[in-house]
Amino acid sequence: MIIAEDSRTIREQLIYFLKIPDVEVLPAEDGVEALEIFDANRDRVKIILTDIHMPRMEGLELAQILRTDRDYKGPIIVLTQEGDNAMIRKAKTIGVNGWLIKPFKGEELLQIILRLIKEPEKGKEVS
Repeated sequence: MIIAEDSRTIREQLIYFLKIPDVEVLPAEDGVEALEIFDANRDRVKIILTDIHMPRMEGLELAQILRTDRDYKGPIIVLTQEGDNAMIRKAKTIGVNGWLIKPFKGEELLQIILRLIKEPEKGKEVS
């Protein structure tokens, strides 16, 4: 699982909370680093969590590249403080599967991730 989040505190909280058996957490500070990690670990990436606003490359650009240039079929969940309907529609068009507004309950995120890992075909869209 790649966690692309520029806030070190949030990234560390996610890493701590999302300890799932047989799922390695690969942290990234932004979209550029997330792509580098994805390219080096493609076969091990089961799910991608990404913030929207990050330096160098934002989350929706990361999702677009993963879907089009890297042909990534796995789940992508956006973690953000924004609930803008236009941005959510854009994310869905790109192929983002889920959108969680910060702050969210860790248990809620964990349940979504476990469901997507267990049954990815049911993860077409979560929120």
